[in-house]
Amino acid sequence: MVNLKSIFTNKKFRCCFLFFLGFILICLVYSLLVAVLMKKPAQAMIGSVRASVTAVQNKDLAQAQDNLTKAEADLGKVRSQFNLIGWVRFIPLLGIYANDVYHGLNAAQYGLDVADMVIESLKPYADVLGFSGTDVELNIQSAEEKIIFILETLDKISPQLDTIGEKVGQIETEINSINPRRYPQSVMGKPVRSQLVSIQTSLRAAKDSLSNIKPLLTLLPRLLGQPDPKKYLLVF
Repeated sequence: MVNLKSIFTNKKFRCCFLFFLGFILICLVYSLLVAVLMKKPAQAMIGSVRASVTAVQNKDLAQAQDNLTKAEADLGKVRSQFNLIGWVRFIPLLGIYANDVYHGLNAAQYGLDVADMVIESLKPYADVLGFSGTDVELNIQSAEEKIIFILETLDKISPQLDTIGEKVGQIETEINSINPRRYPQSVMGKPVRSQLVSIQTSLRAAKDSLSNIKPLLTLLPRLLGQPDPKKYLLVF
C-alpha cells in the first residue's frame, strides 16, 4: 500500500511539486500580460467587422471591403501577440485554454475569408441590387432585365457557394473544438457559456442551409424559363 504521507513529506517530491507550481504561476502571469496586449487589436478587429456589417446594410461594398481589410490587419496583430504564448498550448491545465484561443483565432480568420468571398460574390450584382462603391455598372433598367441577368448568372455562384460552405465547415470545426462547459455561465454580467453554445448552433444551421440552397439555385433558372421557356398551368 502506498504511503501518501511519506510521498508528500519527501523532500525531492516537494521540490518538484513547488517547481511545477511556480512554473504554472509564471506561465499564467505571462499569459495574462500577453492577453492584455492582445486586447486592443482584438477590439479594433471587432470594431472593423461591425463597421463592415454596417456598410453592407448601407449598401456600400467598397467601404465594407475596406473595413474587412482593416479587420484582417488587426487579426494579424492579435495572432502575432498570441504567438508569444503559443507554446503554452502544450502545458497542462493552461494549455486547454490557450488551445481554445488558438481555435478561436482560426475561426476568426475563416470568418473573415467568408465575408470577403461574399462581398466578391456580390460585386457583379452590385448595380442590380442597389449597392454603391463598386466599379461594376450595368445598363439594366427594367425589373424584367434585372431578373433575367440574375438568372443567367446564378450558375456562376454555385462554385463560390461550395468554397464558402467549406470555409463555414472549417469555422464549425474550430468552434466545436471549444468545450463551453469549461467556461462559467457569465463573466462580469456578460454571458459566456450560452454565447458559445449559440455560436455553435448557428454555425451548424448555416452549414446545413448552404448545403440545401445550392440545388435550389441550380433548379431556379430552369423553373423560371432560363434558358428554355416554360409553360405552367395555373388552377384556381
